[in-house]
Amino acid sequence: MQLFFMWLLFIIAILSGVFYYAATADFITAFLHPFSMLLIIANAIILPRLQSLKPYFKRYKNGIFTIFITLLLIVLVVHVAVIAYESGYNFDLLIIVPLCVGTTLIVTGNTLQRFKLPDISATNRIWNQCIRPFSRILVICGAVMLLTIFFPEMMTIFFIILGTMIISLMISFSKGVKAL
Repeated sequence: MQLFFMWLLFIIAILSGVFYYAATADFITAFLHPFSMLLIIANAIILPRLQSLKPYFKRYKNGIFTIFITLLLIVLVVHVAVIAYESGYNFDLLIIVPLCVGTTLIVTGNTLQRFKLPDISATNRIWNQCIRPFSRILVICGAVMLLTIFFPEMMTIFFIILGTMIISLMISFSKGVKAL
């Protein structure tokens, strides 16, 4: 069902690209985003078949597909927004950036909390110690990103949040390494 929904989003993007291409003959704008969606779907199809990832993928299949579907929805939203902007509808495309990044961060943060690895190696222990605090930071930063749409200096706040998130990832990882 999840793979079907992925293909449905891809078909919607292709159809909107075909209609746009028929009207303007701008190939890149019409099909760049559907091509990136195809790459995401290819990842969703190839990942379960990799032998080294099979035990992990079976366990975390729903979470991984949730992230893939969210990414596909965001790429579709960006695709439709770019086509609308190029078709003459005047709106600020920069509003979509924090919306997409914030949604991705919230979904990823909520999903990563469920990925607990068995404590058989040092790498797995670092992952288990670092991911929960970092997942909370992802959700908080995603929510703040969504709120930046309403602020006049939205891009400045966007990059401050992004920098804070990267620094907190580095601090979380270094604490996990020191704990070993």
